[in-house]
Amino acid sequence: MHQEPEREAGRAGIDASDTVYVIKRSVTIRGHRTSFSLEQPFFEAMSEIAAQRKISLAALVAEVDARRPKGANLSSALRVFVLEDARDRS
Repeated sequence: MHQEPEREAGRAGIDASDTVYVIKRSVTIRGHRTSFSLEQPFFEAMSEIAAQRKISLAALVAEVDARRPKGANLSSALRVFVLEDARDRS
């Protein structure tokens, strides 16, 4: 998984320590590299969900990718997945 929050934030002129911003990350799913952009809280929630399921983050991204509607943006699908998981838990 590739991520460089401080460098990405610095390029945008943002202080990485106290700001929520979008970070682009890359994963390999089903044998090909793909990327998605998420705010850190969404990424942390996805990591927690993957850990609870005892699967890798890449496997979770692949699962969401396989279920998303044709033409839907992967980053948006991941955010909706996190939201639906939170709603299911409450």
